[in-house]
Amino acid sequence: MALLLDYYTFYGGNMVTKRNEAIHLMAIIHRYLTEKEAYKMLSDMEFEIAETTDNESLRDSIKMVRKYLEPSKPSFDNLFICNCEHGHQNCKCDGETGEEKQ
Repeated sequence: MALLLDYYTFYGGNMVTKRNEAIHLMAIIHRYLTEKEAYKMLSDMEFEIAETTDNESLRDSIKMVRKYLEPSKPSFDNLFICNCEHGHQNCKCDGETGEEKQ
Protein backbone atom coordinates (compact mmCIF):
# COMPACT_ATOMS: atom_id res chain seq x y z
CA MET A 1 0.00 0.00 0.00
CA ALA A 2 2.88 2.39 0.80
CA LEU A 3 4.33 1.83 -2.66
CA LEU A 4 0.96 2.67 -4.21
CA LEU A 5 0.73 5.87 -2.16
CA ASP A 6 4.28 6.86 -3.15
CA TYR A 7 3.36 6.28 -6.79
CA TYR A 8 0.22 8.35 -6.31
CA THR A 9 2.14 11.19 -4.63
CA PHE A 10 4.95 11.10 -7.21
CA TYR A 11 2.51 11.77 -10.03
CA GLY A 12 0.98 14.76 -8.29
CA GLY A 13 -1.96 12.94 -6.81
CA ASN A 14 -3.15 11.56 -10.13
CA MET A 15 -3.11 7.83 -10.70
CA VAL A 16 -1.80 7.31 -14.21
CA THR A 17 -2.74 4.38 -16.37
CA LYS A 18 0.14 2.03 -16.94
CA ARG A 19 0.90 0.70 -20.41
CA ASN A 20 -0.22 -2.85 -19.55
CA GLU A 21 -3.49 -1.50 -18.13
CA ALA A 22 -4.17 0.46 -21.32
CA ILE A 23 -3.47 -2.64 -23.42
CA HIS A 24 -5.80 -4.67 -21.19
CA LEU A 25 -8.55 -2.06 -21.64
CA MET A 26 -7.98 -2.20 -25.39
CA ALA A 27 -8.21 -6.01 -25.39
CA ILE A 28 -11.56 -5.89 -23.60
CA ILE A 29 -12.89 -3.28 -26.02
CA HIS A 30 -11.86 -5.52 -28.93
CA ARG A 31 -14.02 -8.34 -27.54
CA TYR A 32 -17.08 -6.30 -28.47
CA LEU A 33 -16.03 -3.88 -31.19
CA THR A 34 -14.03 -3.98 -34.39
CA GLU A 35 -10.82 -1.96 -34.54
CA LYS A 36 -12.55 0.78 -36.51
CA GLU A 37 -15.51 0.95 -34.11
CA ALA A 38 -13.21 0.97 -31.07
CA TYR A 39 -11.10 3.78 -32.51
CA LYS A 40 -14.22 5.83 -33.30
CA MET A 41 -15.59 5.27 -29.81
CA LEU A 42 -12.34 6.33 -28.13
CA SER A 43 -12.08 9.32 -30.44
CA ASP A 44 -15.55 10.39 -29.33
CA MET A 45 -14.59 9.81 -25.70
CA GLU A 46 -11.48 11.90 -26.14
CA PHE A 47 -13.46 14.75 -27.72
CA GLU A 48 -16.47 14.60 -25.40
CA ILE A 49 -14.84 13.60 -22.11
CA ALA A 50 -11.05 13.88 -22.10
CA GLU A 51 -10.96 17.37 -23.56
CA THR A 52 -13.44 18.71 -21.02
CA THR A 53 -12.62 16.90 -17.77
CA ASP A 54 -10.56 18.25 -14.90
CA ASN A 55 -9.62 14.67 -14.04
CA GLU A 56 -6.14 14.35 -15.53
CA SER A 57 -5.98 10.61 -14.89
CA LEU A 58 -9.19 9.99 -16.81
CA ARG A 59 -8.05 12.26 -19.63
CA ASP A 60 -4.66 10.58 -19.90
CA SER A 61 -6.18 7.09 -19.75
CA ILE A 62 -8.58 7.81 -22.62
CA LYS A 63 -5.83 9.37 -24.71
CA MET A 64 -3.47 6.47 -24.05
CA VAL A 65 -5.99 3.79 -25.05
CA ARG A 66 -6.98 5.79 -28.13
CA LYS A 67 -3.32 6.03 -29.10
CA TYR A 68 -3.00 2.23 -28.97
CA LEU A 69 -6.13 1.86 -31.10
CA GLU A 70 -4.95 4.36 -33.71
CA PRO A 71 -4.74 2.74 -37.13
CA SER A 72 -1.20 2.36 -38.35
CA LYS A 73 -0.27 4.82 -41.03
CA PRO A 74 1.32 3.54 -44.22
CA SER A 75 4.96 4.39 -44.64
CA PHE A 76 6.03 5.95 -47.91
CA ASP A 77 9.72 5.98 -47.03
CA ASN A 78 10.57 3.20 -49.46
CA LEU A 79 8.15 4.22 -52.19
CA PHE A 80 9.83 5.20 -55.43
CA ILE A 81 7.85 6.52 -58.35
CA CYS A 82 10.11 6.62 -61.35
CA ASN A 83 10.00 9.27 -64.05
CA CYS A 84 9.15 6.94 -66.89
CA GLU A 85 5.94 7.22 -68.84
CA HIS A 86 4.72 4.00 -67.21
CA GLY A 87 4.54 5.64 -63.74
CA HIS A 88 5.66 2.49 -61.96
CA GLN A 89 5.67 2.35 -58.20
CA ASN A 90 8.53 0.63 -56.38
CA CYS A 91 9.96 -0.36 -59.73
CA LYS A 92 13.51 -0.93 -60.76
CA CYS A 93 13.20 0.46 -64.25
CA ASP A 94 15.69 2.88 -65.71
CA GLY A 95 13.16 5.72 -65.52
CA GLU A 96 13.04 6.19 -69.28
CA THR A 97 12.25 3.04 -71.23
CA GLY A 98 10.52 1.04 -68.52
CA GLU A 99 13.24 -1.61 -68.78
CA GLU A 100 14.34 -3.05 -65.47
CA LYS A 101 17.76 -1.89 -64.30
CA GLN A 102 20.36 -4.58 -63.86
